[in-house]
Amino acid sequence: MSTVSLDIIQHIAAAATDAIGSGQCKTLLYAEAGDGMVSVDLFSKSPEFASVQFRFASPVLQDLVYRFWESGGAQISPRSWATMQLLMEHGRFSIDFAYPNQLKQGEVLHDRRPRVITAHFPGLKVDYSLVS
Repeated sequence: MSTVSLDIIQHIAAAATDAIGSGQCKTLLYAEAGDGMVSVDLFSKSPEFASVQFRFASPVLQDLVYRFWESGGAQISPRSWATMQLLMEHGRFSIDFAYPNQLKQGEVLHDRRPRVITAHFPGLKVDYSLVS
């Protein structure tokens, strides 16, 4: 991955951590992007809560993700991926992409997102009470 794309991914991870307010929790940024649209949601699990906390991403974070989708990187073609999972835990992050040809035909965000959450936070419910 190029330095430019690594820099923007690190910037996205830092902005997500700032939005959650703690670098001590497991945090998932789940994004879907396409022409003229982006959806970015944050899910975090800290020791003091029994559930996963949901937050919408800020417009700034949404813009960072969309710019990354548009620009790509050395190993990621611009405008190529459809979904991004950025998992942050213990000061490290991993990133996974799904491409349009990997998505199930007719499936939408609301079908995919619950499976992603369950894969990263098995057996936990999502608390949407922080949504304002």
